[in-house]
Amino acid sequence: MRLIVIVAAVVLAIVAWTGFWFYAADRVERTLQTWTTDAGAGGAVLSYDGLKIDGYPFRLQVRLTAPRVTWPVRPGRPEWQAEQLAAIVHPWNYRHIIFDLAGGHRLAVDLQGRRRQLTLEIGEGLASFLGDPGRPERLSIDLREAALSLDDAPVVEAARVQLHLRPGREDGQIDLAASFSNAMLQPPPTPALGTAPAGAEVQGTFSGPLSDAALPEALAQWRDAGGSLELQRLQLEWGELNASLKGALALDPALRPAGTLTARIRGHEELLDAAVASGQLPADMAPAARTALGLLAVAGGGVLAVPLTLQDGRVYLGPVQIGRLRPLL
Repeated sequence: MRLIVIVAAVVLAIVAWTGFWFYAADRVERTLQTWTTDAGAGGAVLSYDGLKIDGYPFRLQVRLTAPRVTWPVRPGRPEWQAEQLAAIVHPWNYRHIIFDLAGGHRLAVDLQGRRRQLTLEIGEGLASFLGDPGRPERLSIDLREAALSLDDAPVVEAARVQLHLRPGREDGQIDLAASFSNAMLQPPPTPALGTAPAGAEVQGTFSGPLSDAALPEALAQWRDAGGSLELQRLQLEWGELNASLKGALALDPALRPAGTLTARIRGHEELLDAAVASGQLPADMAPAARTALGLLAVAGGGVLAVPLTLQDGRVYLGPVQIGRLRPLL
């Protein structure tokens, strides 16, 4: 009799769980179908060629073929589309979603009278989202063999890219950490440094409100509201150049980066060579710059410890101007 009761309890549990799983799967499918006709979160409209939900019994795995999301009422009419997208969630915790990002992704937006398109090809890629719609608590992205193009022109390739975002301690703040390794820039910005940075790491806090306005206006509003990017750490390895920087950046009235960073640099000669090769530093001024910065590096035991200042569209390494900046848009 006891065995019969145990078996019956197990059968009832399996039946109940099976019913719950199919209810959850139906709920997900209905939500996606609703977004194909009505705007979802943030005014997004979803479409896709195929939908498959499996993963029984312990997870829901949603696979979309040729998904496309548009924001028709937002400035610039942003549009994202991909070859495929898979998402995994456990029925007992809808707040944590794992995305498989492998394949091609395209983001198009109207910008200054032109339709611009970013294309990202990903060999392997996962994203982890924790939170509620509109209230994220953490977003982590890990990509391998990623290649980025702008309007079909190659920009950069990287063996691995990692990005982590979470809300900061104060409202309007986002803590971020990012890194890349074995990157290849196309076309090379300057032969002096080469095309392949060995790697970079950044940790910082993004502060300030971002509006739904068109991008130039949104950047201006962010600037006027006191928006800033505080860099706790930026580490760059590129050829013989090894630089560590920290400080705060903002935007000037022309939407150019502005601010002062403290810099510790080994191999600053490579940076001067790059500035000369790119036309940012006149060749006749290079000897004086090398002498001034060389003396400072010798005083620092081979490490150049000086401010890196971005002001009025100019870049200064200590007392030496090494470049100019263009507006972001």
